[in-house]
Amino acid sequence: MAVSEADAPFVEPYALAGNPRGFRSKGNTALAVKRALAHLGFLPWEPDKWDLMWNEKVNDASAAWKRKRGIIPESSSDGSWGEQAHTVMRQTWFQKGDDRLDAFDGESQRLLKEEARAKPKPPPPSSPDAVRASLTEFARKAIGRSDWRYSQNRAVKLGIDPAGPNTSDCSGTVIQAFDYARRKTGIAVPDPAIQSWTGYGNTNYYQDDHPKVTSGQYLVGDLAHYNGHVTMCYQAGSASSALWLSFGSEPPSSRKLNYRSDFRFVVRPPLVPK
Repeated sequence: MAVSEADAPFVEPYALAGNPRGFRSKGNTALAVKRALAHLGFLPWEPDKWDLMWNEKVNDASAAWKRKRGIIPESSSDGSWGEQAHTVMRQTWFQKGDDRLDAFDGESQRLLKEEARAKPKPPPPSSPDAVRASLTEFARKAIGRSDWRYSQNRAVKLGIDPAGPNTSDCSGTVIQAFDYARRKTGIAVPDPAIQSWTGYGNTNYYQDDHPKVTSGQYLVGDLAHYNGHVTMCYQAGSASSALWLSFGSEPPSSRKLNYRSDFRFVVRPPLVPK
């Protein structure tokens, strides 16, 4: 017994508000998962009290269920909701009398399909927005990875999966992120190191030669330069709200613009060919 992907689509990851990966924390998925976990005995059945927030209770219940199903180690408390957990839940049932019923019940399926329909359509493949979406995806998959190793060796490897092992440094990560966007979108994204996609180049070797950003509003793909270090914007915003991918030390992390005292300037490399 399994619910089809069409009837219970995975829309996007969920986690507690303010999580470092920028995952969503409010929406129909939160309520659908609460219903499923309650059917399985990991939450009390309280539909009159539930809302659309991914709160501490559902996060703890999700972590307990994921541990039981072997999705996370016994020592982990990761209650975030991703595609793997969602796929397993679509295949999960509970016993009610003589019947085996889907954990994602009819109402959960309705909620998930409604959320999927409301999700904005992806930008046209020739749009810079498509490149920015892929850069954000790369950053969110990379942040916190314990199997990324820091090394300044060149050439950096292209064609990597950010959700898997990698060896790189701060500027190498920028090259790999832009290469990921190039492969994901099919757009001829220019090499931010201006080295014709050879895997060479570093923080002060062409990556800081792009036009400087003076508006104070930063876009995904902008590069913030420090003394011998660079980060990439993966969530647009102001100096206080934008988020930046940094790999100056293990593991890759999410930073604010002024997290270092040696900040120099921000540049904006091209995302699509001229």
